Amino acid sequence: MLWKPIRKHIYYCLNPESNVHNLMIAADDLRDTIDTIEERILVGECEGKKPKAQATSWIRSAQSVRDESDKIKNGYEARRIHALGCSWNFFFNYSVSNSATKMHANADEIKKRAPENDGMFSSLPLVGREMPLPPYIVGQDEYKDKIVGSIKQGTTGTIGICGMGGSGKTTLLKQLNNIFSCAAETHEFDHVIYVEVSQQQNLETVLQNIASQLGIMLTQNKDATFRSASLYNFLKERSFLLLIDDLWQTLDLVKVGIPQGGRQLGPQNRQMIVITSRLQQVCYGMDGHCQMIVLQRLKFNEAWSLFESNAGIRITNNVQVKCHAESIVEKCGGLPLALKIVGQAMASKGTEHEWELAVNLLEQSQFHKVPDVENDLYSVLYISYDNLPDERTKQCFLFFAFASYGTAGFFGVALSLTYLDLYCTNIEQLPSDIGALLNLQHLDLSYTPIQSLPVRFRLLKKLRYLYLRYTRKLQTVPDGTISALSMLRVLDIHGSVFFTKVKARSYLEELESLTSLQLLRVTVVDFQSLRRIFNLSRVSLRDRIGTPPSFVPTYQQSKGTTSRSSGSELYEEFGEVDDRW
Repeated sequence: MLWKPIRKHIYYCLNPESNVHNLMIAADDLRDTIDTIEERILVGECEGKKPKAQATSWIRSAQSVRDESDKIKNGYEARRIHALGCSWNFFFNYSVSNSATKMHANADEIKKRAPENDGMFSSLPLVGREMPLPPYIVGQDEYKDKIVGSIKQGTTGTIGICGMGGSGKTTLLKQLNNIFSCAAETHEFDHVIYVEVSQQQNLETVLQNIASQLGIMLTQNKDATFRSASLYNFLKERSFLLLIDDLWQTLDLVKVGIPQGGRQLGPQNRQMIVITSRLQQVCYGMDGHCQMIVLQRLKFNEAWSLFESNAGIRITNNVQVKCHAESIVEKCGGLPLALKIVGQAMASKGTEHEWELAVNLLEQSQFHKVPDVENDLYSVLYISYDNLPDERTKQCFLFFAFASYGTAGFFGVALSLTYLDLYCTNIEQLPSDIGALLNLQHLDLSYTPIQSLPVRFRLLKKLRYLYLRYTRKLQTVPDGTISALSMLRVLDIHGSVFFTKVKARSYLEELESLTSLQLLRVTVVDFQSLRRIFNLSRVSLRDRIGTPPSFVPTYQQSKGTTSRSSGSELYEEFGEVDDRW
């Protein structure tokens, strides 16, 4: 009975090489299994599949066993003493054999736990995600039933939902999402995808959003074409309903990776797209054969029901309040968003005076005088604004209202700026939203490497002082930019490459239209230009004009002016020099 355990330990001392050899056979077998699983994961990731955490954890554990096996082998080969092929260091032999035997058992055990194909990748997410909806929805059942019928019958590949802002397009699209995403025994689609695009369209963001909803992982170190191809290969054999909300311009679905070519009309059509947009041409731009659904304004009974649900039923208890409420509903123009906003704002109002004041505010709104706005919606928003608790809150509201939608531009938060000094900085390009500075009066870009002025520069209608002195890299100034600055009083373009070389003569025509110009500093390139400058009757030439020396004497004789040389330039003095401006 005692011999068996003793024999095992004696075997450890006498046969270390055999134990290490058996361990390396098991380690090599484990290495092959690791390589096979890693290859399967790589192929799956290219298809957009996401490996399970258990799979990656198994790979780490298996690699650890393989590395420890290599250490045992290397330690044995480095330290053993050969004597007729045997090691006479029994303590070392015992330690190596014992470690090799245990690691061999670990290698066999972890290989048995290797993930199978079915358990290697995360299961696909649910068909879709249910979206929250407002508690009261009126006037959309007819549209909803019509669109659901078209989707189930597959009569079209693309459906466009159009209507003005606040007409309920997003609410209708979310209802469609919930209908086809619901947990049922059978689904119309493998995937229901809801994505909001908005005005700041970004293909990469749309691609990542769709991939996230599908539960697939896109390789970040690959280019956009590779990622869109991964999404395409994932979706091409699957049925899906893609819901795109708030589209302001056509979206290139091919670049995103949405399959387009395999869709067929009829019940077998299982790849469909529904779009919401304010513009019908955007929907037709996505698909010339799309089915168009145009949302109409709510009828009065529907509008009253929605308003009442937000304002509270107590408005019917007072005849005069109800009369004012009906006037407000009329002025909301049947727009669900307007009815909801105004109804919530009026929910806390209980007196006839407060309701009468709201009606007067709507009647006195001036939004109808602003071009290109949706009057019915914007005018009623004033009710909500007027009911904000204090001036600070109102200022915060206006700040975010006038800031650009999405990511704010560089000048988007400085709309009241009047003085901007960029003198002697390293700025090469002005942000395109420079035109947002409608109150800017003073701008100094002198001694900068500025290369061009943006097209929207001409929107600076209040600009009075413009300094472009020694802008030696300025190459582009859009035609009509200078002449558009009608309030310009001081213009310094002395030493500017654009005005002396690029368009040395044509800009003079624009100067002639500046009726407010009083001070001009400019480098003259020829006698004809000099004559035209002096013919600017409205301009008081109080500063010096740099002129090439070749034609100064001739003009001196005719005008009797004096000159002095400074470096390579000669300057003609006209009146008192004021270097401060």
